[in-house]
Amino acid sequence: MAYLFHGTMFARKTKTLIDYYNECYHAGESVIALKPAIDNRYSTDEIVSHDGERIPATVISKDQERNLLDIVMNYSNIFIDEIQFFSQDIIKPIFQMEKAFNATVMCFGLDFDFKKNWFETTKELYMNPSIRKFHMRSRCAGEDCVNEATYSKKLDDSEEVFDVGGKDKYLPCCQFCWGLL
Repeated sequence: MAYLFHGTMFARKTKTLIDYYNECYHAGESVIALKPAIDNRYSTDEIVSHDGERIPATVISKDQERNLLDIVMNYSNIFIDEIQFFSQDIIKPIFQMEKAFNATVMCFGLDFDFKKNWFETTKELYMNPSIRKFHMRSRCAGEDCVNEATYSKKLDDSEEVFDVGGKDKYLPCCQFCWGLL
């Protein structure tokens, strides 16, 4: 089965990935966690949540995306963090992993960029009817706002879409607070 856990920044996506990984690992199941090479903000060889929890990870470069099956062939549980940073070349291997190895594949990532546009890889997974989807939620960072965040607001003037960061660069925002923050 393939899953997509998606949402804004700070919606506990990576924390959820780490929890599922540890649950499978401690149950004696074979597990592998993958992360894109671009994400080196907390560690180069681990997946790390914003609150510091970490698990070992295999770093995947753009060149390795099409040949993912060779990397994951011995695992029944495959966890992919920051799916939005992978190219759409990873989509086909995700379904091949699921079918060829009878693997559970869990993908985690942002749905929209700071311009409120879909990340293409996330969108393609989201639109696929065979993917089970889980919308991860976070609260808006607006002062006294209790709304659910729908977007990740960028705090600097950079126009770079693939700009890895945490609290230093992004805030989760609702539609109303988007223009206020």
